[in-house]
Amino acid sequence: MEKKSDKNKPSVKEKIRDYAVLKGHYLHPTKEDHLREIDLLVNQAVKRNGMFHKSKFVGRSYFIFKDKDLDVKVGITLVGRGDNDFRTDTYVKVKYNLTSKFRLSVYIKDASFFLTGDITDYPNFRVIQSLLGLKKFDTLNNDFNEKFIVKTNDEAIAVNILKYDIQNLLLDLESEYFYPVVNITNKEFLLVAHNRLNDEKEYDALIDTALLFLNRLKGLGLIDLVSKVEK
Repeated sequence: MEKKSDKNKPSVKEKIRDYAVLKGHYLHPTKEDHLREIDLLVNQAVKRNGMFHKSKFVGRSYFIFKDKDLDVKVGITLVGRGDNDFRTDTYVKVKYNLTSKFRLSVYIKDASFFLTGDITDYPNFRVIQSLLGLKKFDTLNNDFNEKFIVKTNDEAIAVNILKYDIQNLLLDLESEYFYPVVNITNKEFLLVAHNRLNDEKEYDALIDTALLFLNRLKGLGLIDLVSKVEK
């Protein structure tokens, strides 16, 4: 018996978009969306004794707070993926200097997600660039390996950073808030949730995961100097 035609089956990109909508992605953010994002960022800034920076443009506001000797920047960025197709990313970024050239990237298996829309949009283009010259790293965790690909230039350091506690936090973020992406270079740490976060609990989960990464880098003696954050 002949197989049915696959012409009506949704493409991988269509599946990803449908899942994104299910997880909270929208058309261009409304005024109400923008005001809610501002409120959440302000509340987090107050909670963490940080300084809020408001932008008149949708998807550009952020706040900065201190984590001991590091300046931690948390913000939102609007990514256009085509006509009437937008995604609001929420990110945690830290500028620093590492004592080594260590690099680590954690991203979802379906790389086509990064190729939708304009790949030069921050931060996806940086993540794609950062994969050059890295080797795939096996976490030996089947649940994690089913969702994520890990690449690094130093497996000895990677195994001491990406332990089960961090793996489980990333799995939780993927389950609740859409795709998290981690990018570590010798100059910058970046954790992005490809979604608009909706409440304080979600921001806490994202920021606390980032802080655990940073504390592990500190514990290994990899962070050298006080960070400088781009304003």
